[in-house]
Amino acid sequence: MKIGEAQKAYRQQLSLLRGQRSNYVKQREENRRKMEKAQEKSELLGVTFELSEEYLAREKELQGQIDALSGQIKKNEKVLADLTDQEMGIANSVVAKQQGEAMKEYGEEMAKC
Repeated sequence: MKIGEAQKAYRQQLSLLRGQRSNYVKQREENRRKMEKAQEKSELLGVTFELSEEYLAREKELQGQIDALSGQIKKNEKVLADLTDQEMGIANSVVAKQQGEAMKEYGEEMAKC
């Protein structure tokens, strides 16, 4: 696989992972809103609100998924950065070779004078 193809694949994977993480963040925020509404309702009724195990378990589950996806995203970003570094290294070596050849030709031309 060429570097450009690998970069494209990793960018697509990053986009997918970021979309999944965004979805889990939205679900977590919705869970928090529901918990706050339940708390407000209990206060209106004069009842002591205890954090529902369901809300807490869902919060923990969603946060775990968000953290796992964030870890995968970091790894993919690192691989993508490494691929970019490799691509730049190859480009720089090609440029250096071309410059060396140009200097050699220039030197040969100057020697003829």
